[in-house]
Amino acid sequence: MARYRYVTLDVFTEKPFGGNPLAVFPEAEGISDEQMQAIAREFNLSETVFILPGSGDADAELRIFTPAYEMPFAGHPTVGSALILAREGRIGPTATLSVKAGMMAITVADGVATITAPQPARTVSSPAPDADNVASALGLRAGDVEAGDRAPIICAAGVNFLFACAASREVLARAQPGSPDGDTVGTALVALEDLSGGIVHMRMFAPGAGIAEDPATGSAAAALPAYLRHRGRPTPAFMVHQGDDMGRASRITVTVKTDDDGDHVQVGGSGCVMSEGEFIL
Repeated sequence: MARYRYVTLDVFTEKPFGGNPLAVFPEAEGISDEQMQAIAREFNLSETVFILPGSGDADAELRIFTPAYEMPFAGHPTVGSALILAREGRIGPTATLSVKAGMMAITVADGVATITAPQPARTVSSPAPDADNVASALGLRAGDVEAGDRAPIICAAGVNFLFACAASREVLARAQPGSPDGDTVGTALVALEDLSGGIVHMRMFAPGAGIAEDPATGSAAAALPAYLRHRGRPTPAFMVHQGDDMGRASRITVTVKTDDDGDHVQVGGSGCVMSEGEFIL
């Protein structure tokens, strides 16, 4: 039998029992793919991340699993891994991490990790469920989800999300976990009434990934600038407020740098170490 150390932490929060819980295996060499998936089911968190030695220009490779499948990229596992690697002195203030979706530049300073999404934020041409479909799936009424030129659309920065806009912050609070017809990605429901003050309120539901509701979704925050640009409201910097309606307030900083290749998005946040232990396999 082999022993593998793990650390759990709450990510995108400065306070324990907030943000998004994460399990990190800092030395995951020797754990098989099947065991990684089984461990993720055992923890039953939004994601569990396994850190492997890097190759090429990468300081480390990350394997990220939901309880149901492996993810090409996810924000809070990458931020959490960077915080743990920096805490243990395995990376400096700048580093490069590899995920299935690509290479990611990382900075860590003053307890905050900032990651650059592996792909520019973009809209995806796949058909999206209509507003009434989304509203019904989330336990809302017709008209609670904006339609017309504000209809739901799929956006990505390494992972696809269905973005839909709630008619108000109050509507967002009433939403219940669900999945619209034909939706094979997570559903990010946002309220934009505070965007002029630099805040986007968001909830994210992904029952198909084994995640009824996610307290903080860095990969959706990274794709959000594409949705804002689609809406005619490109915003160079803002903060995502997520998790408030499920008692786990999360804060994700988002910064957008635009060039000829598109919107390159950085997301960042802090975290609190909650526990340490071993798995015996």
